[in-house]
Amino acid sequence: MSQPSATGLKYHFVWVTVDSNKISIAPIKMGAVLPWDEITADENNFVYSAQTNCISFNQPFLIDENNLTGVSSFETNIKNYSKEFWLEDTIRWEIPTGWFVEPSSLPISIAADSSETFHFVIKSSKPLYPLPELSLKFPYGENKTAQAIKALPIAQQTVCHKADKKPKIDGKISEEIWQKGVTSLLGYDGTTPKTDSVKFSFVYDDDYLYLASYCIDSDIKSIMADIKEHDGAVYGDDCVGYILQPDPNKDEMFLIYVNPNGYIFDQKMEPNASGYFESDESWNCEYKVKTKIGKNYWSMELKLPLAQFGTTIKMDNFWGLNMRRKQPRLNDAAHWQIPWRYGPEFLGRLIME
Repeated sequence: MSQPSATGLKYHFVWVTVDSNKISIAPIKMGAVLPWDEITADENNFVYSAQTNCISFNQPFLIDENNLTGVSSFETNIKNYSKEFWLEDTIRWEIPTGWFVEPSSLPISIAADSSETFHFVIKSSKPLYPLPELSLKFPYGENKTAQAIKALPIAQQTVCHKADKKPKIDGKISEEIWQKGVTSLLGYDGTTPKTDSVKFSFVYDDDYLYLASYCIDSDIKSIMADIKEHDGAVYGDDCVGYILQPDPNKDEMFLIYVNPNGYIFDQKMEPNASGYFESDESWNCEYKVKTKIGKNYWSMELKLPLAQFGTTIKMDNFWGLNMRRKQPRLNDAAHWQIPWRYGPEFLGRLIME
């Protein structure tokens, strides 16, 4: 506004700074902001979208049950979302200890509104975390660039064997089919969790998926199992949790928590029109569950009919999977994949054999 209106100046902008000591307010004089500092609302929205989408990967980097891989060729897609300006930069990998990426940097030049695919040789060993991160600068205006950073997506893999006979659901996990399982789990930051040890096991037959967990507890009398109703806040108790994606081609997932008393919290999750996952807590799974509390452990066996997921299991197919054990006494949780988030890109793979 160059001149006040007849009733006086109606709008003015101020710069507000908030710190631990005070709030400072300073009027912004007309013309005081240099043009190169200005960013429009449209540019801000463009930057947010481009930071999210300009780097993409065709599939996750696959990790076997020993957290090791051989050398693998890996594809990365870079999209220049600008309609006017070339994307000219050097893409760079930040490579933590235990990872190998070649080339670690690569000059690129991508025309406006175009994309290209680049190939890298990647190898991992322990520790898995932190993950390598790819970064680049992209244009969003005349002499204006912003940075995009994206971590390498990984998917751990474990095997679900077909049962020769149906396991007895009694919570004891005493049958031989349960002896193999996943025991290598991660804290919230990718390091060794503070929780006591846990083992997750899986088998299937033509009609059911069977899940089992065996949770060591060095102070079994302290376990929290307050919830005694279906769809109560089981996730606040000592519990095990699963995210299941029966069909990797559908963005539909199912969340199931079980506490030591055998009570379940369950919900279905699907993306809304904006792409964010929303939960349907009215969904209730069909199941049979049994738990057992021993002297220094609690255990759980869960039987899930496949029909409720609208699928059957075929050998060599896979389900999306994540799992965790929460232990309130130690204020920690053990996860298979981190972060624990809803979305196919955050899941590992349960391979049917």
